[in-house]
Amino acid sequence: MPEEGLFWSGNELGTIIHIDLSPHDGTVIVTEAENNRWIFSVIRSPLDLHHPVSGNREFGFTQNSDGSYTFYTMGVDRLTQPIASLVRDLRYLIDGQDMMNRADDLWMSFQDKIKEFVEQNGGSATLPSQRNQGDRPNWHEAQQFLNGEITLEELRNDC
Repeated sequence: MPEEGLFWSGNELGTIIHIDLSPHDGTVIVTEAENNRWIFSVIRSPLDLHHPVSGNREFGFTQNSDGSYTFYTMGVDRLTQPIASLVRDLRYLIDGQDMMNRADDLWMSFQDKIKEFVEQNGGSATLPSQRNQGDRPNWHEAQQFLNGEITLEELRNDC
């Protein structure tokens, strides 16, 4: 991590972090930082060819009324390269697998590691019985919204 010292300095806004995502590495920048939450945004970097997705990811925690904490991640991303989208579509047709599920697996393992860390340090932690992996945006509908063809309400029909 090129700027690891800056990230841990308490002035992490703007820190650039290179991540080993074999086979495609990626680089992000801290675009928002508070005491209990951080937003990382994908950037292009000479350290990697391209990040496999474009988007933002927030990590944070909140203190609950009983004194416990809830740790969370949330974000939105999409494949950046047309060839990656083609490979995703072909793989889905061949074996029904969505390669974006690898990202879901990563965030689920993040939750598992937090639980493990808390328990190894004398605390107790639970995972929700159903972990929300969120929804994948329909990019065709997003394009229709951006082109003024549908309203925000039509785009967000799940609300």
